[in-house]
Formats: sequence, C-alpha cells, structure tokens
Amino acid sequence: MKTTWRLLPLLALSAPGSAQDPALHALEVGSFFQGGSQYADIWGDGSTVYLGHFGQSVIDILDLSNPANPSLVASYSLSGANASSSAQDVKSGDGLLFISSESGGIDGVEIVDVRTPSSPTLLTRIDAEPGPYEFIHNTSYDNGWLYLCDSSNPSIAIIDLRTFDPDAAPATLTSWAYELTGVGGSFVHDITVANGRLWVSAWDSTQVFDISNLGSQAPVFMGQSLGLSAHAVWATDDGKFVVSTEERGGGAIRLYRVTDDGSSVRFVQRDSFASPRSGTGSTFSSHNPVMVADRIYVSNYSAGVAVLQIDRTSETFEVVASYDTTTLSPGGFAGCWGVYPKLGENAVVVSDIENGLHVLDMRALDLTTPGGRPTRVSPETPYSLEVSVTELGLTRDDLAVTLHARIDGGAFTPIAMVPVGGDFFRADLPAVPCAARIDYYYTADDSLGETFSKPAAAPAETYSTWATSGLTTILYDDFESDLGWTVTNTSVSTGAWVRVDPVETAAQPGEGAPGGAGPFCYVTAQGSLGGSVGAADLDGGPTRLTSPALDFSDGDGLISYSRWLFNDDVDTDDITVEISNNNGASWTTVETVQAEAGGWIQNRFRVSDFVSPTAQVLVRFSASDQPNNSVTEAALDEFRAELFGCPVVTLASVVERNGSGTNPLCFTSSTVPVLGSLWSAQVDASVRSGADGTWIIAFSQPLNGLQTPYGELLVAFPSLGGAPLFSTSISSSGGLDTHTVSIPADPAFAGFAGYAQGIVSGAGLTLCNALDLVLGF
Repeated sequence: MKTTWRLLPLLALSAPGSAQDPALHALEVGSFFQGGSQYADIWGDGSTVYLGHFGQSVIDILDLSNPANPSLVASYSLSGANASSSAQDVKSGDGLLFISSESGGIDGVEIVDVRTPSSPTLLTRIDAEPGPYEFIHNTSYDNGWLYLCDSSNPSIAIIDLRTFDPDAAPATLTSWAYELTGVGGSFVHDITVANGRLWVSAWDSTQVFDISNLGSQAPVFMGQSLGLSAHAVWATDDGKFVVSTEERGGGAIRLYRVTDDGSSVRFVQRDSFASPRSGTGSTFSSHNPVMVADRIYVSNYSAGVAVLQIDRTSETFEVVASYDTTTLSPGGFAGCWGVYPKLGENAVVVSDIENGLHVLDMRALDLTTPGGRPTRVSPETPYSLEVSVTELGLTRDDLAVTLHARIDGGAFTPIAMVPVGGDFFRADLPAVPCAARIDYYYTADDSLGETFSKPAAAPAETYSTWATSGLTTILYDDFESDLGWTVTNTSVSTGAWVRVDPVETAAQPGEGAPGGAGPFCYVTAQGSLGGSVGAADLDGGPTRLTSPALDFSDGDGLISYSRWLFNDDVDTDDITVEISNNNGASWTTVETVQAEAGGWIQNRFRVSDFVSPTAQVLVRFSASDQPNNSVTEAALDEFRAELFGCPVVTLASVVERNGSGTNPLCFTSSTVPVLGSLWSAQVDASVRSGADGTWIIAFSQPLNGLQTPYGELLVAFPSLGGAPLFSTSISSSGGLDTHTVSIPADPAFAGFAGYAQGIVSGAGLTLCNALDLVLGF
C-alpha cells in the first residue's frame, strides 16, 4: 500500500481547522467560514453552491469555479414575514432557488431567481395560509413540480411550476395541485423524487408514492417501511435500493432492497450503518444522504461525512471514503449537517454547523464486481474472476490492478489482473484441494500511486470462497416448522427468542430473510400491531437459541445463516454466535455483532476454522440488552449446515514387485501414471548379452510368480485370467531403453489398476521384475 498526497493520516487532535479522525480517500482542498454564523444545508448547481444558515434567514451563494478558493458572490436574506425564519434548507433547479422558511415564517417557501447567482432576486412567496404549510422543513424540485413537506403536520403539498415564468412570476402562490395528508403519524421531514416515485421520510416511516402520471392523476400510495425518527431518503437510479437516515442519538442509515411491481412497493431491509465515532468522542446521528449511482454520501452529526458503496452482491454497505469535519466536542446536533457531491468528485462540498463549508477532493477508483462472487469453486481447478475499475476523476494504472489471494489463512499472493475490455480486469484464483478456503481481495492504483481496495478495508476484511464438488445438506431450517431448536434465558424480563411470523416494528423485521420459503423466523419476542417500538423488545439477557445436533463426523463443511440486530443507541448490546463440537460442553465464538440498526445480513463460515468437525456440533445465538437501557431486537433465519462434497482423490502410484526375487531388477519407472499424462518407464537391456529389443506388457491381473524358462512370469495372460491392457516394444542397443504410454484423461479411470512386466529380447528372453500401476491424480 502506498501513502500518497490524498490519503493522509490526519491525527485526532483538537486544533481548530483539522479533522478529528484520519481521512480515507479524501482531502480538504478549500473552505469558507464567516464568524458569527451557524451553518445548515448545502446544495449546488454547476459551479454555484448554496449554503444555508441555521437560526438565521440568510443563504450564502458561493462560486466554486476554483475549489481551492470558494468565493462569496452574494448573500440572500429572507424578508417580510420570513425575516425571522431559519433559512436552513435549500434546493435549486432551472435557475431557481427554493428556500424553506422554518421556525417563525408564515410564507412557507421563497422562490428566488439565481440565473445570475451574484444577483439573487425574490420572485415568489408560497403563502400557504390558512393551510398547514407554514413550517416547511424541506422541498424537492423535479421536472417543474415542487414538493413541500410540512414539519408540523403529516402532509405534503405538490405545486405545479411547469409553466412558471421567472420573467413574469406571480408575487404569491397560494394553492397547490395536490395535497397528501395522513402521511405517517407525526410529520413529514424530507422528500426526494426519482423515476416517477416520491420517496418520503415521514418520521415514523419511509413511504413511497407513484407520481408517474402527475398532472392527470393524484399520487398513489405504494408501500412503506416503519422507522424510528426517519429523517431523509434517497433511491438508486434504477429504484432497486433505497437508503433512509434516522435523526436521533445513535441514528443510523438503513439500506432497503425494494421490489416495485408497478402497483406496490415491498421494502426488505438489508443493512445499516451507524455513523462513525468521531475522534472528539462518540457519534451522534446520521443526517442527510445524497446518492450518486451506488455511492451514498451521508453527513453525520459530530462525525463528518462518509461515503458508502452499495455492494449489490451481498446487498450491504461498504465504507469507501470518509472525512471528519468535527473540531468541537460532540453535543448532539453539532458538526456536519449536509453534503452535496454532484459538482464533481474533486469538489464535494460539505457543510458543518460550526465550521462552515469544506470542499473535499474525493476522486476515486470505483472497484465493483458486477458479475458477483463465487460462494464455492471446483477443487483443483482455477477460477476466473473479474473486477470493474471505474475512474471517478482519477486515471487508472492498468498495470497495477491486482488480485490478492491466500489459502487457508496463509500469506497473500499478488496476482496481476489482465485488462479484458472496458473497465474490466480478469485473473484466476489458484487451484486448491477440496475443502480449502480461499480469501481474496482486489486493489487498483491510480497514476499517482494511490491504492484503492475491494473490500475497502482489505486486507483486514476479505471475500472468501471454498473448494468443493458439491454440498450435502445436514440441516436446512427456514423456521416454517419446529425442527428442534432450544431456548434458554438468563435474566430476561421480555424478549426471549420465539419462532413467529413477525409483526413489523421500527426495530423488528416484518418477515423472514430474503430467499426463504415463508415468513417465519426467530425473533426476540413478537411485536404487536400498532405497538410501540420498545413494547416487546429484548430487556436483559442473554436469551440463547441453540441448534439441534449437527453431524459433521463425515468431514468438514459450511454453516450459514441470516441474522438481524437492531440497537437504537449503538451501545454494547449484541448478538454472539458460537459453535461447539462436544454437545455444548465448551463453546468457541464465531462472531460478535454490535452497533447495527437492523437488516438481514448473511454470514457463512467453515466448521474447522473454529472447531474440529464431529457428530456433536451445535451452534447457538445469544442476544443481550445489558445494561437494560436500549431498544434491542434480534432475529435469525435461513440456517444451513452443509457437508463438503469431497470425493476420495486417488493418487497415481507405481509399486515394484518381483515374486521370489529370481528375476533381474531391470524394469523401472521415472514417473507415475497421472491421468492425461505420458507415463515413462525404462527397461535395462544390459542384463542380457546380445539384446536387440525391450518390451513392456501390461494385464489386468497379477501373478504371484509362474516359473518359465525365461524367469518368473508376474502378470496374468488371458489364459491365466487376465485381460491385456497395453504393450510396447522398441529396438535396443543393449542400454537403458525408455518407453512411454499415454494415460487416459478421463477421471473415471482414477483408481484403475494395471500390472506391467519388462522383457528383454535377443536370442531368447529375459523376464524383468513387475511394476504395479494405479492411475490417478
């Protein structure tokens, strides 16, 4: 790994202006700060940045043509009834700036002409009185439609601006085209629009509406997932994944896979990411996400900005970059407020409440595996892998894309990857014996020598695969029926493991893990419809769920499962997974999981990496809320125990045999008969005077020794019950003659035995010793 100018170990010092945690693939290149202000949201358009103020009615407009020197070109102040508002959230589009006026204003939103950014001009106030839209926390603008979310009511107003003319704009707008009411049970905090869908953070849920026919049809509710302080939401371009942040102590960002059939949307939570702990202390909360392709740029109170990559193979988050803007001790809602990455990777702008604007260079090489990753490979066979390396503002060094692989925990071996067209590179995993584990990761260097990895935390984190010809199921349990698991509890007041069709809460899944045959799974107590998030969560513990006995007496294998953990305050509550090979007399820890906010995560491990396989293997899952001060929920589904399919491998061999020992030892082998190879053997003609030829004859049966005038016959001719296999002969000058025989490549011949004897001819015969052959690998 090379340390370069953009990957700097910024130490966690308290000096003003320095980041508190080491930066990962990020460098601050510019900043803007004016004393006496607290800053809020940030947005951009072209080379212009709009920076909101918290508790003040001012928007700063900055020119970012030179990212190293952001320059203030204008400040715009809300006026009239909005003069005492908090101009903290901004959006822009089509030369218009939309400013949400919250905390004191009565006119909802101001629309400002920023076609000339240095001369912002008020065009229109959206005056929603006597309706509910006086505290507008946020807006979204898309294709001439403006969406307003009400931070005091569960409602959304949609205003048609498709014919809005900034050169003949009305002073006031007092009506809307559509109004959505009853959106959640509290208020609407944020909204985004993508591909005909309106995504809504309704504080107690994340919801989605069909707006594909807006103008001729009102929005249609399509689905929701319950949340806890759901703050902001964003969807991938293809609509297959959605992220939602939660604004609370320990608030995380959740990843959902969504299935949209055109009439309804189904949410399945796949992962979560608790905002990082800043060097100044502990984390507080995730806040605002913005997505570019599969990369989510998310601001985190008291901990700066993180960039998360959606891994579409595992459907999980991966931290690929970060920068901590915090210089003050965390105090709840402090530090990083917003991030906007769409001005370019070399000019990602971040707003910090206390420190103003940061401009970050977050250019990268984006490593992905679009073709997926193998869960298993064939034994003794190389496996071809491909990685895509996309240039995000950097130049890739095509000679420095590398696959790193190790076998069964040994040292990593670098393997150069070959370009195969476009952004793709290919290399082979090494051939390994059956039941072996291969750990691997990828790296790619840019032209300046900076190294990017996949997984990003490699080599501390790697991908793994196992060599096997197949898998034999010992136990598969989707928990649709009772297959003999046991529950034991210690100091559990509520929340013991129970097998149910779960009721969704903000902490508990509403169904089993993806891929199962039905909805049942184990959870830590069943929730109730409409019940509070903590009404049936785990209190105390541990509660332990133990598998029935798993018979691995026939060899090694894999155990896999999908698990869920929700912990609202990111403390030490956990799930501990353990394995025993002596029916529970002792236990070995497989993994301990903490600091998650839900999501079905699959884990897979090889039994022998933790215990020796026996007929008395057990696996147990222990969940705890200790001390009892959190909302904690655990779940388990899709458990599999599988035996490696490792056929007995026959090794090729040659064994010398010479009956009573009367024959001369004149027949030897320099190789073994490996399938698909040439077998070489030698016959020494010097044992017979006047020798003119040497022979090798092979039959299917041996003889213990039949005396003949030429010596002992050690192979069975057909008349003696044998079948001929092959024979070779060559002219001889009386020296050491080498014979070669082609061995079939068909694996079906593995283990096939043959019996060969050497012969020297010339005015008679001399029988040599025999060689007993076994074809194999």
